[in-house]
Amino acid sequence: MTKRLGLIGVLAALILISNFAPVIAEQKYEYGGTFRMTGTEDHELLPITNVANYNLRIFALMYDRLVITDQNWEPAPQLADSWDFAEDGMSITFHLVENAKWHDGDPLTSADVKFTYDYSLEHKTPYVINPDGDAIDHITTPDPYTVVFHLNRKAGTSFPERLCTRVFIVKKSEWENIEDPFTYYPSIGAGLTGSGPFKFVKQVTGQYLELEANEEYWGGRPYIDKFFSLVIPQQDMALMALQKGELDAVELRPADVATVLGLPDVKVFKTEAPGFREVCFNNRRPPFSDVELRKAMCHTIDRDMLIEMIYLGYAYPNLRHLQPAYGDWVNPDVHVYLYDLSKAEELLNEAGYIDKDGDGWRDYPDGSKLAITLYVSTTDIYVRQAEIIIESWKQVGINTKLEAGSGPAFWNKVTLEQDFDCYLGGWTPDSAWPGEMLSWYTTPMGVPGGINRRGFSDATYDALDMQAAAEADPEKLREILYEMQMILSEQCPNALVVRNHGLIAVNSKDFEGYENALPFGPLSYLDEIGFLKLHLKGAIASTKTLLTLTAPSTGTTEEPVTVSAIIKTEDGEPIEGVYIDFSADGVIFGSGRTNTKGEATSSWLPELARDINFKAEYLGSTDYAESESSIKTTSIIGPEEPEPYEPEEPTKPDYTMYYIGAAIVIIILAASFYLRKKT
Repeated sequence: MTKRLGLIGVLAALILISNFAPVIAEQKYEYGGTFRMTGTEDHELLPITNVANYNLRIFALMYDRLVITDQNWEPAPQLADSWDFAEDGMSITFHLVENAKWHDGDPLTSADVKFTYDYSLEHKTPYVINPDGDAIDHITTPDPYTVVFHLNRKAGTSFPERLCTRVFIVKKSEWENIEDPFTYYPSIGAGLTGSGPFKFVKQVTGQYLELEANEEYWGGRPYIDKFFSLVIPQQDMALMALQKGELDAVELRPADVATVLGLPDVKVFKTEAPGFREVCFNNRRPPFSDVELRKAMCHTIDRDMLIEMIYLGYAYPNLRHLQPAYGDWVNPDVHVYLYDLSKAEELLNEAGYIDKDGDGWRDYPDGSKLAITLYVSTTDIYVRQAEIIIESWKQVGINTKLEAGSGPAFWNKVTLEQDFDCYLGGWTPDSAWPGEMLSWYTTPMGVPGGINRRGFSDATYDALDMQAAAEADPEKLREILYEMQMILSEQCPNALVVRNHGLIAVNSKDFEGYENALPFGPLSYLDEIGFLKLHLKGAIASTKTLLTLTAPSTGTTEEPVTVSAIIKTEDGEPIEGVYIDFSADGVIFGSGRTNTKGEATSSWLPELARDINFKAEYLGSTDYAESESSIKTTSIIGPEEPEPYEPEEPTKPDYTMYYIGAAIVIIILAASFYLRKKT
């Protein structure tokens, strides 16, 4: 997966953001259609406090934010048309669009923005508990469309992206009398008035959530009329609904891919978002308050088995707290914890966790019983992962119980009550700011409902995060982030598992406009831009296109395979600025935008040795007809086995010169003695 994340790419884009234009949908296609997706449980409609990715998709459709992350994983304006920093760095001014309205027709003004942030800061809600939130001294509104954040210290250029991309602006008049956002649950018609491209219509518990297009959305009306999120807990039932045409998009398990690829008018997209799966340790209490035990447990994750048996190759091992998508912001020198049960046992023994009562299970150093409960979602793929992980824990003598569940009552033990030993979960960022994921481990983020569910706390780490938030120099920032990553690798607040791929099947018969946007793919959880582009299938364009693909004949596991394609009109003219989708064995893994020569590229990182069939597709537009290339096969082989180490025979030292020197000395001494005696 390509990523535009150079030293200048992240920071300069943030500084020059005022040159960006708001994302406004231009009408090119027919309005209409009902788009249906599925989830395993009901959405929690808590725009102020909820952090679950599953719910963020709905919030992104219903509410606006000051700043969003666009489909190229770069910051872009939304409600904030532009913003600028004061010369002294002590304030940031956001200039709002002047035509935004709430779903009830009232104008959205700076008063609503100020209230949302003041309210969030007062109640310490998850997405303002960071150095940028702490840097806000007060907020003023000079006029209805200007918001000024006055700071108590200089903030870095990441401030808008880091603070604004997940704070959904709510209507002041609906929320100002709500005393506690953590206990309040919006009822129909109360607290659910947004300003986004879709309006809330209805939620039927255990069945569905319904949204409808906002006809007067300031950014341009969505093409589709309605959006449904259907509650289907069983994945097999969701696949059946897709086959029958009752669903238009389904997130897939790796095992589902082979089945779905055989369905007509269905496309499968694969993405590798820069997030991760983890075993989250509760660092607040024993046994995971002991860093030595945490280190031992980090050696018990059999990533290769998980990738082969659970993910069927649709995942990569995760060994670092910052993922490869962040390029040279990743510290290559951190300590990594490979799967090694012998090492785990050695560390546990050294830390005093031994079986003292002879029952076959390790005990605490003081002799009390040691038992762990691993919480996990009832989703099949999570349960099977947890079972493999627990088996390793049992092999090293850790008595472990699996507890699977879903819904608020179950997960509140983790998020709010923080009453858990460990759980299997995952996190995904939404911005290219490399410090975002690292800030999740800070002490302030460990409050109830916060992102730091691990409860990890380190004063040095917190101070570094504060420095990172205010640092604008890329080289100094890298040094800070490197040190933060080193601390995490030494303290092991969690056990890193895999970087899994996102897999989604979509209806290509009735709808088009899907874009495999970086880094999350089509219809991702914060991609309202993708939903604005989604539309009913239109007439076939008159200009035909020709697409050719180039791919290498061989490749090696864990080495990127680069493929390229050129698209031209039937007259041989290259087509610039369109997206080409690249697929491996029928699964679209990446997209590339064509240059002036009509060429686009993408990369695939193979995890398993096998033959891969690559193909390029152009999905078409109002100007050019869709087309696809022929198939190119690349044979992937495993890395060459290293030659066995054979120590060289030790070379016997040559003492000849020493002997000659000694002989000369003896001769000289003898001659000297002879001469003295003669005289």
